[in-house]
Amino acid sequence: MGDDEIEPRRTERQKFGVSCNAGRSVRESGRYIAGDDLDTAGVQQRCNRTPPADVERETESSSGIVKPVEHARRELVEHWPNLGQPWCCPGPMGGDCPAIEDLHLAHRRACAASAGWRKAPVMLKSLARAALDLLLPPQCLACSEEVPADGLLCVSCFVETSFITDPVCGQCGLPLAEPAPLCTSCDWAPPTFRSARAALQYNAAAKRLILPFKYADRPELAIGLARLLLRPGKKLLARADLLVPVPLHRSRLAHRGYNQAGLLARALGRISGKNVMIDALVRLRATRPLSELDQTGRELALKGAIGIREGREAHIAGRTILLVDDVLTTGATASACADALYAAGAAAVDVLAIARVAEAEDI
Repeated sequence: MGDDEIEPRRTERQKFGVSCNAGRSVRESGRYIAGDDLDTAGVQQRCNRTPPADVERETESSSGIVKPVEHARRELVEHWPNLGQPWCCPGPMGGDCPAIEDLHLAHRRACAASAGWRKAPVMLKSLARAALDLLLPPQCLACSEEVPADGLLCVSCFVETSFITDPVCGQCGLPLAEPAPLCTSCDWAPPTFRSARAALQYNAAAKRLILPFKYADRPELAIGLARLLLRPGKKLLARADLLVPVPLHRSRLAHRGYNQAGLLARALGRISGKNVMIDALVRLRATRPLSELDQTGRELALKGAIGIREGREAHIAGRTILLVDDVLTTGATASACADALYAAGAAAVDVLAIARVAEAEDI
């Protein structure tokens, strides 16, 4: 080979990144160069050079590489030890150089092994759930009757439960005898929130569902109750950007141990795939039990009692908020929460609750 041919060949090798690591050259250039074509003297001379800056940056940025490729790399190091030593000299001076087909094969094997391990926890979880159902059969949300799966009502409780269906008030969700845009209360004094919906009428059957969840330390009921919200809240969930629960004062939270609206919002977010911000709202001061007060008394008691937690304004501004609560009574608490959310820049506030009080005697 003449001198006039050697220099173009050397320039071509430099162009395609042929240095002292042929395996790296294969991956970076996209073409396979046989070991016999390497200028062994020139390659040996470059073995001890410092890696170029762009290669160092490439190495630093590879820390976020996906796990299957990491498995492939380990497998390659086991089969070709020189590959684990950067800037070594495989090929004619450092052992066998892996062909690109070998790299692809190792990567496919690693991906298949990783996918199998990812499926294992799901299978174990299913087996554990089946074993638990065998030892502790699922029970009705409202009573101790056995049901086919968790979060369901037995036949008798389902018949006694009053589900809210159309017609309802377009703003507060109150069941109506005849279709109308708004109920009388919303027509005269509309609430602050845009729209509200509830799954059940608050009667004796609804109390058997909600009161144990709220007062009897039954947080496991949250998932089943959240599923009841999917039907009435379909449109509200579709347009919501963020789920926010009605807050509980810290003294009541310490006594009860959990905020039932927060558990409900978290469960609903898990089912619907919506983002949840548990601590967006805060009770600034304690109020007397609202069940002892009428509409006007509730509004006065809640005035200035609910605000935005510090640092949460940026997450609320310009977004549609879905406020989640267990029971919607007069709407005074929901309106106080909506006032605080609007003050923080919320675009709109809707309300979704398990039950809606429809009769004055149920307050």
